[in-house]
Amino acid sequence: MIAVDQAGRPALVTNQVGKGKTLLSAYPIETYLADKPAAFETDEPAFRIYQAFREWTGVVTPFRSGEPLVVVSSLAAVDHGYTELVNHAATAKHVTITSAKPQRREACPKQPQYDCARKPRLLDSGPASVRGCNLQLEMSRSERSDQEGSVRMVGAVDIGGTKIAAGLVDEAGRVLAKQEIPTDAEKGFDVAIKATIEALSALLRSTDAQLQGIGVGCTGPVDPLTGVLGGINTLPLWTGRNLVEHLSRHFGVSAAVENDADAVALGEARCGAGKGKDSVVCITVGTGIGGGVMLNGQVYRGVRGNHPELGHQIIDSTGPLCTCGQHGCWESLASGPAMELWMQENTASRNEQKPLTAKEICRLAENGHELAMRAVQREGRYLAIGIANVITCFLPEVVLLGGSVMKSAQLFLPEIRAMIGGCQIVPSHLCEISLVSLGDDAGLIGAAQVWHQRFQNTRSLL
Repeated sequence: MIAVDQAGRPALVTNQVGKGKTLLSAYPIETYLADKPAAFETDEPAFRIYQAFREWTGVVTPFRSGEPLVVVSSLAAVDHGYTELVNHAATAKHVTITSAKPQRREACPKQPQYDCARKPRLLDSGPASVRGCNLQLEMSRSERSDQEGSVRMVGAVDIGGTKIAAGLVDEAGRVLAKQEIPTDAEKGFDVAIKATIEALSALLRSTDAQLQGIGVGCTGPVDPLTGVLGGINTLPLWTGRNLVEHLSRHFGVSAAVENDADAVALGEARCGAGKGKDSVVCITVGTGIGGGVMLNGQVYRGVRGNHPELGHQIIDSTGPLCTCGQHGCWESLASGPAMELWMQENTASRNEQKPLTAKEICRLAENGHELAMRAVQREGRYLAIGIANVITCFLPEVVLLGGSVMKSAQLFLPEIRAMIGGCQIVPSHLCEISLVSLGDDAGLIGAAQVWHQRFQNTRSLL
């Protein structure tokens, strides 16, 4: 694939390497990059320098692709510019690449110069005609908005079994506007995605913000590379559908999806209580137990990108049947409903009229109710076992606890800290136990960070 600028000089030369990855060098043709593209595929110094410059400058790519699975990034230097085009799809893609910067108007753009007293500048290419592929560089509507001073926002979507939250989040992780709608699981995927698009569209109209991209956190198993949803027990009619394709096609921007627990972990690691930490585990205890793991600043993925289910580690194989089909999962023993069920089973002979919620049980325990205190002690023990297992396996810098049950964290933390300090082999004293800090907006902030992680971090899927 070769592109030329308005003057007919070479603009881009590509070299196909690895699995679906294409590297491009910008004019003048940089033979080192073309001959040795592996420098950008491995942990060689060239890639480390490139990455360090991006992180130092907070570089935002001047190019964007209309195809959600094709990522474009760029950085200019003294006498050459690098552009990286990464195709995460399983098949070849024909894409339109638009410049996110005002176009040059010279007939023959001058080579960008590097001033050591300033931050590195983004590569700013002129319009290009292309031979042999469907690549176009053109001024898009979003570029005109840039010049008019619109605020750039990421659309965030947090999908749960009962409700969907949509919002607009800025680069600092602040939620500018948000709206909640019912999931209506029984009505299926098409109804929900239409309502989500309408909600995001209404937010954009009300704020006059420029949509930079869309990040999604979704309950259940999702394929982060393709956007296809797996079998979600709370959303059975969504299986096999693709969130990313629908959102990207409608709004004309890139989109990315992660499991909702991974999204919350991303949000807390970038904007919340885990900020500045390289390794973070975020555990949410509520209707179920979810967990997101960040190692070396990246979401930890299992085989083929699958999300590890911390809530379904086996704590007691003789325990109650879990919704996943196993007996004695952490979720079946230490979630909010598990505490409620234990309380109900042990109060049946005491003529209690209605089942108590986890919140009510915690409040009774704080007031000295004997049975409620036993329920809380049991909950704390099972929470502690699961958290101790997580620390033993990952030994992160910090474990963050959130969810509705952890709003009464003061009742459980003593048991948790006592349990994790018992092993003399694992240096668990190095691991901090803390609470999440993003509150009710954690899902939306995390969803926005999903997009930033995917499209503004070159290591996110390597």
